[in-house]
Amino acid sequence: MFSNARKTMIDKILKIKYLQILIFLFSFFLFSLNNQNISIYLLDEAKNASCAREIMETGNWDYPTFNYNLRADKPPLHYFFMILSYSVFGVNPWAARFFSAIFGALTILVVFRFTSRLANQRVALWSSIVLLASVHFQLQHHMAVPDPYLIFFMTWGMFLFISAYQTNNRLHAYLMYAALALGVLAKGPVSVLLPGLIFLVYLIIDKNLSIKTLLRLKIIPGAIIFMAIAVPWFVAAHFASDGEWTNRFFLGHNLNRFSSEMEGHGGIFLLTAGYVFIGMFPFSIYFVRAWKFFRIQKDRGLILFSVVVTVVIILFFTLSKTKLPNYTVIAYPFLAIFLANSLNGAPFVIKRDKILLTALLMILVLLFIGGLIAMGFDPVLSNRRYLIMGLLVLPIGVWLTIRSLKKAGSYARLILASTGVLTGIIFFGLIYPQIDRLNPVNQSIHLLQGKDVAYYKRYNPGYAFKLKKRIDPLEAGEITTWFNKHPEGIIISTEKLIKEIEIPEGYDIIFSKKDIFETPVTVLIGPAGQ
Repeated sequence: MFSNARKTMIDKILKIKYLQILIFLFSFFLFSLNNQNISIYLLDEAKNASCAREIMETGNWDYPTFNYNLRADKPPLHYFFMILSYSVFGVNPWAARFFSAIFGALTILVVFRFTSRLANQRVALWSSIVLLASVHFQLQHHMAVPDPYLIFFMTWGMFLFISAYQTNNRLHAYLMYAALALGVLAKGPVSVLLPGLIFLVYLIIDKNLSIKTLLRLKIIPGAIIFMAIAVPWFVAAHFASDGEWTNRFFLGHNLNRFSSEMEGHGGIFLLTAGYVFIGMFPFSIYFVRAWKFFRIQKDRGLILFSVVVTVVIILFFTLSKTKLPNYTVIAYPFLAIFLANSLNGAPFVIKRDKILLTALLMILVLLFIGGLIAMGFDPVLSNRRYLIMGLLVLPIGVWLTIRSLKKAGSYARLILASTGVLTGIIFFGLIYPQIDRLNPVNQSIHLLQGKDVAYYKRYNPGYAFKLKKRIDPLEAGEITTWFNKHPEGIIISTEKLIKEIEIPEGYDIIFSKKDIFETPVTVLIGPAGQ
C-alpha cells in the first residue's frame, strides 16, 4: 500500500505541466538565494571573482591574474562566464555567482532528463529531489568557484557516454568529447582522467572493452573535437607566461595536490567517505539499503554506471593526499541516482526507516551540540550562537518524518527532502548573511575606501574584490618608506606577521579582528588616532 502511495504521489508530480521548466527555475532559486547579500569573502571565491574582474579590465584572456600577478590555480572557463555576468550585472557578488547557480540548475535538469530516458521518470524525479535536499550541493552552487562548471560538464559528459553506449546515438558520442573538453577548461585534467577511468572500469565490468566499442563511441573524431576545444587556451597561456602558467598549474595544482598534502588539507583515508556521507544528508542514511537493492536488481545500465562513477571518484580522492569536501561533489549526481533507484523501487518497511531516521536524528543532534560548543570558542561567533538555532529545522524535520511514518508511509521521505531544502533556505536566507557581516573585510572596508593600500606578506583576498585595485606587496624594510610616500595610507597584514616589523612612529594598529572560518587575525596599520 505504501509503495503504491509513494508512486501515486510521485506520478502526480510528474504530471505537472512544464515540470522541467519548474525544476530548473526552483533549482536556480535555491542556488542563487540571497547571493546579493553575501559578500565575496571566502579565499577561493575572492581570488576567482577578482581574477575574472582583472581579466575583464586588462583584456588579457590568456594571462589570468590575481592582484595583477599571474594566477595559475585554475583554467579560464569560469572567468569567462563571470566576465559575461559582470558585463550585464556589474562587478558584484550576485554577478560573480550567477552562472554557478545557472550551471547548478542545469545539472539538476540534465540529471532529470537523462535519468528519465535511461531509467524512468520516477527515478529521475527522486534523483532531483535527493540532490536538491543536499545542503552541501546547495552550498557548492552558491559559490563563485569553478566546481559548479566542472560538476555540470562532467555530469553531462558521463550521461552522454552511457547514452551513446546504450543507444548508439552518434550525436551524444560527439557531444561527450565536447562536454569533457569544457570540463577541462573548467578545472583541468581531472575532467578527462576521471571520466576516462570510469568509462574503462564500466566497460570492463560490462565485458565490452574492445576496439569495436571504442570506435562505436567515435574515439578518433572525438579526440579531435576534444583537442580542438581544450588545447588552444592552454597553449596560449603557456606562451603568454613563458611556460610559468603550465608548470605551476599542472605540476603544482594537480600532481602535487594528489601526491602531497597542500595548504593543510589532509587527513585519514576515511575522511573522503565521511565528506560524502555528511554531504549527502539527509538521504545518505539509505546508502546500505540502496546497495542491497542494487545487488538484488542486477542492473547493468544506468544504475550500474552510477555505482561505478561513485566508487571510482570516492576511491580516487581517498588516495589523494590533499582532501577537501568539494572534491567528491562531482559524484553526487550519480550517487543521487543510485539512492533514487532504491527510494523508488525497494519495498518500504516502516521499522527499517524508523531505525535509520533515528540514527540520523542522533547524528544531527550531536553535530548541533558540537557546532554550538565550537561557536562558543570562536571570539567572533561566540555571541552569535543563537544563529545556529535556525539549523534545528533539520533534526526537527527528521523527527517529524519519524512521527509521520505510520500515517504517511513513504510520503514521509518527501517530508525529509523538504527538510533538507528548508534548511538550505534558512541557512542562506537568514543565518549565513548575519555571520558574513562579521567578517573583517566587511567590518573594515570603510577605513580603506579612497586610501592608498598595501599589504605585508599576507592579506584576505576579499579586500581585492572590494577595492577593485592593486594592493602593493611590501617587505619589512619598505614599510617606513611606503608610509613616507603615502602618509594617509593603510597596510593590511595579520596579527602574527606584524610582530616581525617595527611600526613607524605616528602609526598604529587601527583595526584588528579574527577572520571568520580561518585562524589569522586581520590587522590594519594606519595613522594613529584614525
